[in-house]
Amino acid sequence: MCILHLIFGEIILKTDKEMKLPGYAGFYLGNMVKKFLNFVCVFSIAFSLLIYIILATKFTNIIIGDNLVFLKPFVFIFI
Repeated sequence: MCILHLIFGEIILKTDKEMKLPGYAGFYLGNMVKKFLNFVCVFSIAFSLLIYIILATKFTNIIIGDNLVFLKPFVFIFI
């Protein structure tokens, strides 16, 4: 993992413009790779938000308990 950070740092230092990872990929590897990395970035953000929603329901189950099941739909209003 450290080697990947060093490689990415070298790419940043050698490039005149300041970009994010999809921008560097588009600059050096082409437009198709840039589109793919944009898709991966958006998908990873959406997937991580989905995981947070799933874990929030389990956390509220621990906090509220099973005896107050009727309050669970209203918990997300207050979170």
